[in-house]
Amino acid sequence: MKLTSGIMRVPELLKLKAKLGLSTDGAASNDNLDMFEAMLVTPLLQKINALDTTIMSAGDAIHMATIGGARALGLDSKVGSIEVGKEADIIIIDGNRPNMVPAYNIESLVVYGATGKDVRATIVAGQVLYLDGEFLTIDYDEVIAAAREQAEIVRAALNITKNN
Repeated sequence: MKLTSGIMRVPELLKLKAKLGLSTDGAASNDNLDMFEAMLVTPLLQKINALDTTIMSAGDAIHMATIGGARALGLDSKVGSIEVGKEADIIIIDGNRPNMVPAYNIESLVVYGATGKDVRATIVAGQVLYLDGEFLTIDYDEVIAAAREQAEIVRAALNITKNN
């Protein structure tokens, strides 16, 4: 949407059983890497484009963000769903936050109500990386400082002022 490059015809591709994954574009064209935002915008954009509230479900968005993405990359035997023998890549969402209540339909609640701020834990390949606001495997302040240093290098190379 930001780049005005069109609207992918997701419902048609889903009907054709295409291998569809949902991800973020990266900071260069998306400004953030928020999968909750991607899961929210995808069905909303399809609904408004078709003027049909039933054109794409929250479940479709979750499927594309998980096993659909893994399948599109040929990794569905290793990741993308919680199954014996697969890597345990899991997030735990706090269901006791005001935006998560009431929980009539979990898929809709995750897609239309949840945000990254609701994540209590992130587990990748069975290792807890984030728990209750704390990153356990990286020095957060060090990563942010390094990112800011790199931004200054890019800014200087492109002769961009801080106000641009």
